[in-house]
Amino acid sequence: MADKVSHPLFARIYPRISAYADAHGSLDHRRELLSGIRGSVVEIGAGTGANFRHYPPEVERVVAVEPEPRLRDHAARAATQATVPLEVLPGRARPSS
Repeated sequence: MADKVSHPLFARIYPRISAYADAHGSLDHRRELLSGIRGSVVEIGAGTGANFRHYPPEVERVVAVEPEPRLRDHAARAATQATVPLEVLPGRARPSS
């Protein structure tokens, strides 16, 4: 990855923001968004991996991309608890020039 991404303050705060949001309605939203999907999935900007436990069994494989190293570490830990095959990779989504 040519451009290193590092947002240490955001990476420290985001897990708390995400947990608060999940406790106040976001969790139902995640479940709704992920219900009915199947096959192979690419999740761009995986953050802490909060979606991972909500993938239905019809999902054959997830490749999750997260550029921020601290958040990627959270996502890698969450991947160990996923019920579908999941790989967490460094990377960024951006248009090619």
